[in-house]
Amino acid sequence: MRKEWIVLCSSVCLLGGCASLGGTEQSIPTKQAWSAGVESATTGTDGTSGTGEGGQSSTDRTGHSGESTPATSSQASENGSVPTSGAPAQDSSDNAIPAAAPTDPSKPAPTTPEPVPTTAQTHRYAVNPKSYQIKNLDNPAEKVVLLTFDDGPTGEATMDILNALDRHQAKSIWFVNGLQLAKKSKDGTYTILPEKAALLKEIQKRGHIIGNHTWWHENLRELSPERQREEIVSTNKVIEDITGQTPKYFRPPFGAYTDTSKAVCIELGMLSMNWSVGSMDWVPKVYKQPNGVTGQVVSTVHNGGNILFHDRTWTAKELDAILTKLKQDGYQFALPSEEQ
Repeated sequence: MRKEWIVLCSSVCLLGGCASLGGTEQSIPTKQAWSAGVESATTGTDGTSGTGEGGQSSTDRTGHSGESTPATSSQASENGSVPTSGAPAQDSSDNAIPAAAPTDPSKPAPTTPEPVPTTAQTHRYAVNPKSYQIKNLDNPAEKVVLLTFDDGPTGEATMDILNALDRHQAKSIWFVNGLQLAKKSKDGTYTILPEKAALLKEIQKRGHIIGNHTWWHENLRELSPERQREEIVSTNKVIEDITGQTPKYFRPPFGAYTDTSKAVCIELGMLSMNWSVGSMDWVPKVYKQPNGVTGQVVSTVHNGGNILFHDRTWTAKELDAILTKLKQDGYQFALPSEEQ
């Protein structure tokens, strides 16, 4: 297997423009509060990953300054430049969505239908650590995309999304937040929310992968190394307590990696990824338009696309149309092989 397709977190640490000089962590220009529910302070308006690891504002598809992939109309060029429409999103109300608040723990977990049987993957897939794109290692010509859902399980749209995925026999990675799964005390202990635990188990039962998206969804570049570690470690712990499995995948909020987060990933044996296609389902100007999220995805998707969605009601409403169109265009849905 080609070395560049090994999706080890340690590989990410070696990428050009990824690590900070002298081992110091750097800040990004703006702060996007979790209470605003905005996924990416580092994402351009075309949905691609934006600010690089060093806090620069180049908006290439990799999410890291200095890394590039072949340019398209919605993708950065080799030197990291992007079309005018791909400028980084500003910290404004136009780009903010309501926070996904934990649901009432007194409410019973939703009843669910049985998962639709799916055929196990017969090929090996891996995610490129520079572009975050997925590839069939046995048949590189296959048109394939990776579906990912962040910020869940909210409980408001989770079941609708899972049911839509089942109808299309599509699997995905769910990057979940600890705050959605448990209530944490000041001393670091937490109490698991039963209805959220049931949802997480349902996601796992249906054959999806559970990933770590930190506890509070804060910008890691604005936290001390100790707090960064706690964000990752505590989320791993609550996921393991509920599912019996430790996450193997990590996605930092806003795509904002740090030296500390990369070191913790290496220590915990976790694989790291951002995304290469943004659904923009966190931007009101997109999701409030009829079929706005659908149009954004189908107009920017590419072979190997790592598509970023969120656990939101408006995303759930459009997901059937999105998956139908992707299949009509010849795309297959795949997950990275755990063994890679």
